[in-house]
Amino acid sequence: MHAPVLKIRLLGEISISCGDRVCASSGSRSKKIWTLIAYLIANRNRTVTQQDLIDILWENEDSANPANTLKTLLHRARAILDDLGLPEGVNLIRNTGGTCGWNNDIPCVIDAEEFDRLFGDLSRRKLSDNDLCDGLSDVLDLYRGTYLPGFESEAWALPLATYFRSRFMQATAAAISVLDRLGRYDELCDRCRHAIAQDPYEESLHIALISGLLALDRGREAMDHYRYVSDLYLSAFGINPSPELKAVYQKIAQRINTPEKDLTVILSSLDETDRRSGCFYCEYEIFKSVYRLEARNASRSGNTMYVCLLSLSSFGGDELPQKTLNRAMHRLSETIRTSLRSGDVYTRYSISQYLVMLPNVSAENGAKVLDRIATAFRRENPKSPAYLRTSLLPMTLPKF
Repeated sequence: MHAPVLKIRLLGEISISCGDRVCASSGSRSKKIWTLIAYLIANRNRTVTQQDLIDILWENEDSANPANTLKTLLHRARAILDDLGLPEGVNLIRNTGGTCGWNNDIPCVIDAEEFDRLFGDLSRRKLSDNDLCDGLSDVLDLYRGTYLPGFESEAWALPLATYFRSRFMQATAAAISVLDRLGRYDELCDRCRHAIAQDPYEESLHIALISGLLALDRGREAMDHYRYVSDLYLSAFGINPSPELKAVYQKIAQRINTPEKDLTVILSSLDETDRRSGCFYCEYEIFKSVYRLEARNASRSGNTMYVCLLSLSSFGGDELPQKTLNRAMHRLSETIRTSLRSGDVYTRYSISQYLVMLPNVSAENGAKVLDRIATAFRRENPKSPAYLRTSLLPMTLPKF
């Protein structure tokens, strides 16, 4: 009779299967038991003392008799693993002479180890682009998510989780590079999306995805993703697009505006078919261009124009919690949009600020506009801890 082969997953989930029987940490209330099991699997190639386990399992906790408590926990862990239906007398956890360990006599295939081994083999071999691409695809398909999810922030697991994430990003970068050389842009975009799901803040992935969409002539999708990334970084970190992202934006703009002979088609694309009532919202880069154009017009005509800064914080001036701030900024955006004229323009300037451009108004009327926005915001959000502060300055006119 062949010895059973265990399939163990540590990437994206923690589970052990033998045939059609599966034990998994998800949904289990016994976190300490699965901490014990996960730790022994992750350290299956070294000796683990009982004191090691006590330090891991009861860190910063008092236990009257930790050795006896560990013995009970080991018994419960074995009881869970018995559900795999292994032959009688076979224990996956060995406990002898003051040491514990995973039973390596039972054959097993561990996804994290396979991932690391396959990627290491690819890194050492010279392959054609097509063979390298296929190999990297097999590697990346193994990475279903964070190493040891649920425990990845624990001191003992964090270095391993960081290592596997780094290897995954290296493999993804290699796959993106070879897919680009092969012109397989649909696959490139899929790989980018897979990686972004694991690390949504890695800018290089977003740039690669946008570039892939442009290569597929899907400029509108590329623009939508650029806007998504811009909002993501602004909401999470309070930063505007980097020079690299701005360069990608220029490529999108150039690609979308392809040559067209029929002027009616061009006018149709310029029309606001999905126009919403209220003033016009645009990205900061566009806002700057509109500002410069309006400044030139005002310099020639002699009209006045004011720029308003609207900032949210706590009443005392402190920063708001991120979720509270994001909610308040969304509501303030709606208040601005519905409180101003259709010819006015506004943009998000920072994580907690909007800029508004008011053409052809006096200082007195500009102040009234800000009062109207502040009053509406307080009326529509009476329980919000966000406090709105405003300031108003005339536009700086260029000298030619």
